[in-house]
Amino acid sequence: KAEENPWKGTTKLDFVIYGDVLVVTNFIIDLMILKLCGFLTGVKGTNFTYCFSAFAGSLCSFSIFLPMQGLLWDIGYRVVTAALMVLLAYRRQTLQVFGKLLLIFFAVSFLVAGVVIGLWFLFPSGGYAYRNGVVYFNIRPVALIVGIAAAYLLVTGFNRIFLRRKTPEESYPMRVRRLGKEVTLAALTDTGNRLTEHFSGSPVVVASFSAVAPLLTQEE
Repeated sequence: KAEENPWKGTTKLDFVIYGDVLVVTNFIIDLMILKLCGFLTGVKGTNFTYCFSAFAGSLCSFSIFLPMQGLLWDIGYRVVTAALMVLLAYRRQTLQVFGKLLLIFFAVSFLVAGVVIGLWFLFPSGGYAYRNGVVYFNIRPVALIVGIAAAYLLVTGFNRIFLRRKTPEESYPMRVRRLGKEVTLAALTDTGNRLTEHFSGSPVVVASFSAVAPLLTQEE
């Protein structure tokens, strides 16, 4: 409903915020952001950890119903919530990998927020609310689904097109050392290789058995 403000001569829009809509909307958006983070970094979670993390993030959005806390609360809320979601989605990682995931999470979040705001301006549905680091847009479900799909395609398309090297056939000499032994291999540039070691999150290089056989012991 519109309420005239006699002091500033402007119109203030008030509308009802539904908790179930707030949770479901944030769950869908958070789930997509987490999957995009895994795609961009190569650190994969499971469907269960993704859903559990997104659900936890959606529950945190209930802070919109709390009294206004100020700027420091907004910043702290976003950082803590993002860190919690990354921890739940990708489990224990090294500090370096965790920091990378957190930065990518914020970058993708800003992109998705921009898409949602753009859709709200294109298809206005009656206002929005912002409080304690949480934004509630009164946006049509169809427009929201289209926006989420567009953001996903934008990120994946950018990664595939602009981060691809022009000369993928280029190779580099690579020395591998183990147990006092060393072999020299020709490493092929492969920007599409996103394999990572499960526990450390470090990237994995694929090699043939014959190429690394000299590094193995007789028992191995």
